[in-house]
Amino acid sequence: MNFTYGEAWKFGLFAGYLKNLGTSENPVGEFYGFATDVDMMYKISPQLIYTFKNFMFGWEMSWTTAAYGDIDYNDLGKVKNTESATNFRNMLSIAYNF
Repeated sequence: MNFTYGEAWKFGLFAGYLKNLGTSENPVGEFYGFATDVDMMYKISPQLIYTFKNFMFGWEMSWTTAAYGDIDYNDLGKVKNTESATNFRNMLSIAYNF
């Protein structure tokens, strides 16, 4: 979900959630893919943007949490015994539109 409001001053909010529901059948052998040991992940990111003529000045803070664990091959490949890792990030940006 991404929401923005305003004209010269814009406030925005991005929020997202991802859940690994496993597979439809018990897997045989190793998984091949990207981040197959992630059970869930969410991100919340507020934004503040100021537009002046052709310039845009922006600030964004990002809070992301992911739960990593062990793949249970006997329970449809679901991820168990998770531990969460959280990351905070701030970003400033300036853009010139022509």
